Amino acid sequence: MENEAHESSSSILHRNEFVKPQEFGRRKFLNTAKNAVIGTALISTSSKSVASQSSSSEIWPQHHFNQTNNGYAPQNSAPKTGSDTEIDYLWQVELERTFGTQPIIIDNKIMIPSGTSTAENGETGDGIIALDVGSGSEQWFFDEIGNGFGCVANRDETVYVLDGSKTYALNVRDGSVIWETEGEKSTQSAAIGDDTIYIGIRGTRDFETGTYNNAAIQALRIDDGGERWSYEFPIYGYEEEINVNTADGIPSDENEVSTPAVSGDTVYVGVGSLDTESGEVYALNTSNGEVEWSFEVNSKVYDPTVVGDSVYFGTGGGEDGRTLYSLNVETGAEQWRYETGAAWSPTIVDETVYLGYYGGFAALDSASGEVLWEKESDSGRTSSPVVIDDLMYVTDGNQLKALDRENGESVWSFNLNSEASSDPIVANQSVFVFDVDGTLYSIGNDATSTQTSTAESAGGSDGSGESQNVPINQQQGTTNRSRNDSGEGGVSFWRNIGSSGPAMEVGVLGASLGLTGIYAVYRKLSDNE
Repeated sequence: MENEAHESSSSILHRNEFVKPQEFGRRKFLNTAKNAVIGTALISTSSKSVASQSSSSEIWPQHHFNQTNNGYAPQNSAPKTGSDTEIDYLWQVELERTFGTQPIIIDNKIMIPSGTSTAENGETGDGIIALDVGSGSEQWFFDEIGNGFGCVANRDETVYVLDGSKTYALNVRDGSVIWETEGEKSTQSAAIGDDTIYIGIRGTRDFETGTYNNAAIQALRIDDGGERWSYEFPIYGYEEEINVNTADGIPSDENEVSTPAVSGDTVYVGVGSLDTESGEVYALNTSNGEVEWSFEVNSKVYDPTVVGDSVYFGTGGGEDGRTLYSLNVETGAEQWRYETGAAWSPTIVDETVYLGYYGGFAALDSASGEVLWEKESDSGRTSSPVVIDDLMYVTDGNQLKALDRENGESVWSFNLNSEASSDPIVANQSVFVFDVDGTLYSIGNDATSTQTSTAESAGGSDGSGESQNVPINQQQGTTNRSRNDSGEGGVSFWRNIGSSGPAMEVGVLGASLGLTGIYAVYRKLSDNE
C-alpha cells in the first residue's frame, strides 16, 4: 500500500501505511550513575522548566479534533511565536505502543491506546495510558487492552477505546470500566456524534476459512454500548473465495474504513482499498443507517471533513490518481477536485481548505478549488494540518512545523528524533506529536532554554544535514527512512537502514519513572546541566 504518509488513513494516522514493527522488548531501563530511577511505573519522562502554560484544561477529544473531522481549534492555545520566544521540548515520554495511534486530550490528560506501564504487581503489558498534559507523568493505566486502535472522548468525560473486536468505555478520571462490548470483526476507527459512537470495522480475509468479512460501520449508544444499527459495505474487489487447503498462504486482503465525520443527521464515511483500486464515500442517516447517497472512486478513501454544505476527502491512488474531492453534502454531487499527492483529511477555515498531502501542503478556495498557494515538503511525508489563529501545524518527515497559513512559509520548525507517526494536536500552549520510535513530545515555549532561535526555525536545519538550534540531540544516529509512493500497489513502508552515533549520557530530568519502548531517549547533557 503506497502513496501515503502515516496511518492516517486507516484513520488513526494512516496506520496501515506502515509496516507493522516487530514486538519489541517490553522495557529498557536507564542505567546511569548520574540519575536514579524513581518509582515503579516503567515510563521514562524527560522534562524542562517551561514558560507559564494555560491553567485551563483545553481538549482534543477526537482524531481530527471534532466530530466533523475539521482540525480547526480556535479555542485552544498554541505556543507563542516572536523574536523574544523560543520553541523547545517541554517534556518527552518513551512509550511502547501501537504504531500510528493518535492521542486525545480531555480532563487535563493526554490518552494513548497501547501505551505501556506497570501494574501494582510489577508486571508490564499493553493498555491505554493517561498522562498529565503539563508534565507527562502517568495518571492511570488500564491494562486489559492488547491492541488499541484508537480512542475518542465526549463531553461526559468518558473515553471510548477500540481494542480488536472489543470497544471499552472508561472513566476519564481513573480509567475504570463503564461498559464493554465484543463483536466478531476488527474495529478500526471511531467518531462520536451526540449520543452515538460510530465505529469503522475493517474488511478482512478470514485466515482459517479464506472467506471475506465485509467492512462495516456500527452505531453504538454511548451510555451502554448497545447497537443502534450497522451497515455492511460491499467487498470492493475481494469477491473471489480462497481455498485454504490449496492456496499458497492467505493474503491479508483489507478494505479500510476511514474515521467517520458526523454533521447534523448524517454520518459520512469512506471505505476502500489501494490494492483493488476501488472505494466509495457514503452518507448514512444517523438514526437508522440508511444510505442517503454514495460516491464511487477508484482508490482507498481518507478521512472526510464536513464543513458547511460540502464534504471534502482525499484518495490515495488508482485510476483517479491522488485527488482531493469536494462534494455537496446533500446530494453527493462533485463540486470540484484537486489533483495532488495522496491527500489526508483537510482543515477548512475562513472559506479556505488547508491540506497536507504526499509531497507538500496547499491552500485552496473552498468554493472553487482554486489554488491559493502550494508548498513542497522537505520529505514528502506529511500530515493533516491543525489550524489555530494564523498558523497551521503539520509534520514533515521528522520535523514538526508551524506554517503561515497565508502563504505556507515556515514560521518555526522542530526536529524530532525520528519520523513523525501522528498528526499534531495542539492544546494548552503546546503541540503534541509522536514519532515512529514511540516518543511522545510536548513542544512549546521553554522559559530556561539558552539556545538561540531564529525567526524561521527553532530546532530546524540549514540544509546541510546538521541540525541548527536543536535543544535536544537530534543527530544521535544516521537513519534512512523512506517511502514507496509508486501508486502501483504493493507495500509502502519506512526503512530503517541503520543507526550510529557518539557516546551519550542519559539525562532523566524531574521525577523520572523509567523507560519503555524501542530505545531510550538519549540526550547530550548541556554545559549548564
